[in-house]
Amino acid sequence: GDGAFLARLPGVARVDEYGAASEIRNASGGAWDPAKDSTTNPMGVKKRLAHRLASMYHAAEAADRAASDFEAQFSRREIPETLDEFGPAEIEAARGQAPKASIVEVIVGSGLAPSKSMARRLIEQGAVSVEGDRVTALDHAPGLESSFVLRVGRKMKRYVPAGQRS
Repeated sequence: GDGAFLARLPGVARVDEYGAASEIRNASGGAWDPAKDSTTNPMGVKKRLAHRLASMYHAAEAADRAASDFEAQFSRREIPETLDEFGPAEIEAARGQAPKASIVEVIVGSGLAPSKSMARRLIEQGAVSVEGDRVTALDHAPGLESSFVLRVGRKMKRYVPAGQRS
């Protein structure tokens, strides 16, 4: 579980020198034992640790934005403010010998699946949606004339047509 992960985290004592891991210690000052301390939520500890580490290497505002995007995407399953983008060039590269780009080529072009066979499995498992609508047909062809959000599992990317990328 989460607690076991934190207990095995290498270098936590070194990170503690900067104050980032002090919350992992229990009230007695000893090493945090998730089996004995059920009052500390391991996910909360990891989020605070990640924020502190991100703040060490980037501006505090960047760490806040990353935390907000993580919460939106993974906790509330919303679309975060910033998404990686992909466009027609990536889809064309993934199309290969296919006569036209289907959702399979769009998924591979986005980088959310490493191969067409993996993209097909993800569609069959119901893990793919375009603009919130689940895709079940392997030959589904999303409209490539306008932007859309592609979700594969919990990961998302935004398709942006040529000439509209930022």
